[in-house]
Amino acid sequence: MTRSPKRGQRDKKRNSHTPVIALIIFLVGLLVYLLGWSPLLSIKTIEISAGGFESVVTPLVVPNKAHIGLPLARVSVSRISRDLLREDWVRSINIDRRWLARDLKIVIEPRIPIAQFSETDGATKFFDHTGISFALPIKRASNAQLPVVTFDSSTQNSRGSAAFFLAHAPSNLIAGMSALHIDRSGRVTLRTKIHGFPALLIKWGDEVDTALKARVIDKLLGMAENKKILTIDLSNPLAPIVSPVK
Repeated sequence: MTRSPKRGQRDKKRNSHTPVIALIIFLVGLLVYLLGWSPLLSIKTIEISAGGFESVVTPLVVPNKAHIGLPLARVSVSRISRDLLREDWVRSINIDRRWLARDLKIVIEPRIPIAQFSETDGATKFFDHTGISFALPIKRASNAQLPVVTFDSSTQNSRGSAAFFLAHAPSNLIAGMSALHIDRSGRVTLRTKIHGFPALLIKWGDEVDTALKARVIDKLLGMAENKKILTIDLSNPLAPIVSPVK
């Protein structure tokens, strides 16, 4: 049986594509091998920077999630990030696979404590400037000097009031703060120092009208007749009370 000219042309054309397809398959296979198994693109060094908490982070990563000799392509960046972000003291993570240097670099930004408080079990925890509470894996002597937050009742609502205040209060009040107290109703009282006022007791009240209270404080402290005040009561920011006594 004689094949038609058209069919012969199709077969010839199909056969001409075979080497190209085979080459593509070979190159894809080679790429998969190089990325997934070849030592040519495996980890040569692992760099971990964690703001002084490297000794805590390293066992969480090495050797279970990354180790020398592991192909960089087989490093699960998402898994490492997810697992490390479960640590409440971790604020952010950046993981960089540097292929040419065969290096895995992990940079962790820890939360910076601005105040401390005690849990009901006696454990010390901290607040950062966003109001997030967290525990630190290593004790640092410098943290003992942080302002202490106390509660009449250590409930979730009370901690929420403290967190809200720390996240939204004027930065100059927070910077000079030496103590913060939350009563059972969530009302805030703080001791702080501001330029010209080395020992100021502020009865902030509840968490509403934060911006208004900040403006009222600025105005009160700028008035000549208030140069010797020691107490400001902002429970009603429309009718603040100042006093020369604590």
